[in-house]
Amino acid sequence: MATTEELLKAIPDISQAPVYMEVPVLWGDMDSAQHVNNLIYLKWSETSRISLFDEIDQITFDGKNGVILGWQDIKYIYPITFPDTAVITAAVVDIQEDRFFIESKIYSVRHQRIAAVTKQSILPYDYQKLKKAPLTKKWQENLRRLM
Repeated sequence: MATTEELLKAIPDISQAPVYMEVPVLWGDMDSAQHVNNLIYLKWSETSRISLFDEIDQITFDGKNGVILGWQDIKYIYPITFPDTAVITAAVVDIQEDRFFIESKIYSVRHQRIAAVTKQSILPYDYQKLKKAPLTKKWQENLRRLM
């Protein structure tokens, strides 16, 4: 069986991402089509996105200000099946005046290839006022560090 180390050697960009993680594929992750259910890919990208937020000290969920997912899309490239290990990356790919964008890539260790790519628009959000908040200069600085 292929290993994560082999995948990292074959695709060195993975280890250069600010966040990359391994997730075992569970039997229950598959659907009736006998591949990992589409929702699981989005859950994996969510987990990598939250890990990326941990790298950005100023993006906190303090009860007032935080971030909110504006939209996301996903391109499925290759089906993952059990048994396998997924490797998921997350990186900031664009910063705009009022939001930033994250790209997550999902790889199959067993097949040594990319399986999906997701993109997400993230907005600063005021959870007390229930509306979009400004993207502060401090946040922008921390985000640039991860580009």
